[in-house]
Parts: sequence; C-alpha cells; structure tokens
Amino acid sequence: MDVEMVKKKSVKINEFIQQAASMHVLNTVYSLGLVVIALFTHTLVKNDFPTSFYHTLAVSTLGASLCFKLVIQYTGVAQKWLNENHIELIMTALNVLVTFLLLSPILNRTEQSGELFLFLQSFIPTSLFVLISPISWRKNREYYGFFGFVQWVIILSVSIWSWSIILSLLEQRAFFSIASNMVVLLSPIFLSVIRRKQMERLEATIYEEIYQDPLTKIPNRKCFYEYYDEVRALSRKPAKYFDGFVVFFVDIDHFKLYNDYYGHEEGDLCLVQVASYLEKLAGRLGLSCFRYGGEEFVLCGAITKKAWENILGSQEISEWSKSNLTLPVEHAQAPSGKLTLSAGAAFVVPSVIYESNAGEVTKLADHYLYKSKRAGRARLTVAESFNVT
Repeated sequence: MDVEMVKKKSVKINEFIQQAASMHVLNTVYSLGLVVIALFTHTLVKNDFPTSFYHTLAVSTLGASLCFKLVIQYTGVAQKWLNENHIELIMTALNVLVTFLLLSPILNRTEQSGELFLFLQSFIPTSLFVLISPISWRKNREYYGFFGFVQWVIILSVSIWSWSIILSLLEQRAFFSIASNMVVLLSPIFLSVIRRKQMERLEATIYEEIYQDPLTKIPNRKCFYEYYDEVRALSRKPAKYFDGFVVFFVDIDHFKLYNDYYGHEEGDLCLVQVASYLEKLAGRLGLSCFRYGGEEFVLCGAITKKAWENILGSQEISEWSKSNLTLPVEHAQAPSGKLTLSAGAAFVVPSVIYESNAGEVTKLADHYLYKSKRAGRARLTVAESFNVT
C-alpha cells in the first residue's frame, strides 16, 4: 500500500486522460468530411431513383447526427442518461451508417467507371478504420449491454465491408490501393502501442502538475490527502494488509534563521536537501514522503504493527529520538552548527483512521512535534501507540 495508488486512482487524472482520448474531434471532422462527399456525389445520383433514395436517406441521417451532436454539446439534454463514451459511440455508428448509404450504392453501380471511383473505393477502408480505432482501444468493461452490442456490430460491419472492398480491388488489380489499405488495417497494432506510451507520458505530466511539489520534486500535501483517503476507505473493511497508519510530522529547526542568514536561494536548496534525505529515509522505513508546506514534511504509510515496531527499533529513528541525528548541512545560527529536524510521530489503528481525516491525524503527530520543540528541538517524540483492534 503506497502513494502509487493515488497516481493510479486519481479521478482528475482519469477524467483528463479520458477527455484527451475522446472520439469527439475525430467524429466531428469525419462528419464534416461526409458532408463534402454528400455534396460531391449529389450530381452523380440525382437521375437514378434507387441510388438517389439512399443518398437522400444518408443526407437525412447525417443531418440528424449533426443536430444530435449540437444538442448534446450545447444543452446537455441527454447526458442524464448517456455518458461521453456512449454519445461518441452513437455518433460513430451513425457515421458508419451514413458512409455505407452514401458510397455503397454508387460503387456498386459504377465499379468500372474509372480512376475516380477506384479512388473512392480505396478511400473507404482507410477512413472507416481510422474512425473506429478509438472504439477498439476502449476496455471491454466500458461498454456493456446495448452499447456493447453496438460496439461489436460497428467493428464487425466495418471489418466485413472493408475486406469485401479489398477483395474487389484485388479483382481490379489495384495493388497500390490494396497496399495502402493494408497499412491502415494493420496500423491499429502500432497505434495502440504509440497511444499507450503517449497516455503514460501524459499521465506522468499531469501527475507532476497536480501532485508534485515544484521545488523539492516530491509529492505535495494534496497527494498526501488523497493517499490518506484511499487508506481511510480501506479501513472500513477488515484489515488484511495493514494494522494501522503511521504518520511522522517533520519540521526543519530554526529555518527562518537559516533563510535570513544564508538567503532565500540557499533556503530553497536546503529544502531540496532535506526533502531528498527524508524521501530516502521514508524508502528505508517502507513509508512515503510528502512536502506538507513551507519547511514541514510528512512521512507516512499504512503498515502492520510489526513493521511499526521495526521502524521504532531502526538505528536512524532511535538516534533521532535521542537527539543524536543531524544532517550534513551547515547552519551557523543553530546551537549545534548543523541542520537538525524536529518531529512527532503517531501510529493510529483502523477505527481511528475511519473516524478522522488527514488533517486530524496530522494534528495528532503535530502535537508531539511541539513536544519535541519544547524539549529543545532536534529530536523525535513518538505518541503512545494505540492498541491494534
């Protein structure tokens, strides 16, 4: 149980990634392309009743889909019943239907009508597979029931129609058109890899913006709060992996004097050095480190009672409790001439975790931090451990 849970489960990050991978722009651009094709093919079908009927039906469907998109976009009427994924799935289905109604009758009637129609025929598999690629990237659990059925109908319909067109191109010995379509048909394999890497980079960037302290490059207070909320949610169930939550509240001794004496640039460097030290210490203790604000830091984690006993018995914590811990940073204004840290620590059981928020648990450790300061600073004071329930 560590801070990685926050990174994976953050609602904000997931919403941003979902929005970034949305089919909204792709569907809109494709619809506009269908408008161009409808205008282009109008003169080809106006004197042919069966074909013109399909053309009129296609234009009507296209108009209805664009109106549906505008209504959803600017009024939000259907968003009470449909989420973003469902709306875009419906738009994709309508776009595929319009493509079939517009082009299939024309191509069936004019298979041997020259290079222009050969180009149109070659264009269909490419455009359709680009359109439905985002659907294939969705996880299966995102569409279920009716919408899951629609998803697979779209994929199968596009696949069957595209392969039939490729077979037709093969009969016409249009090998360059076949080659271009094969590149597109095989591209989802490569696109999925590229997309996954891009999403990972995007997720890391957003994580840094939201949850990382810009100076020390360690997680910030917001990340600590969300991490605690995850632990708090787990504390409602019977504990299987941890017996409680430990929190160290750490403060740099005489930091204002350090800033005044050495300057704010050196003060920032001092914060970076302390953060690096505490992050490494937290790693050795099996905990996570956060910058709480200013010169205050938090070390915490959901651990077992045995792990807590091991932490208290570790050499660094033992030395800290005896006021024998100093950092290799000069501090001319401090009594020891070196930089020191004061801290308070507490171990809380699941019942206390459930009843308290992150701020309240931190205040408990903060209470013992002030005991350390009143006792002369440069030490760690540990609260009496709660009995594990």
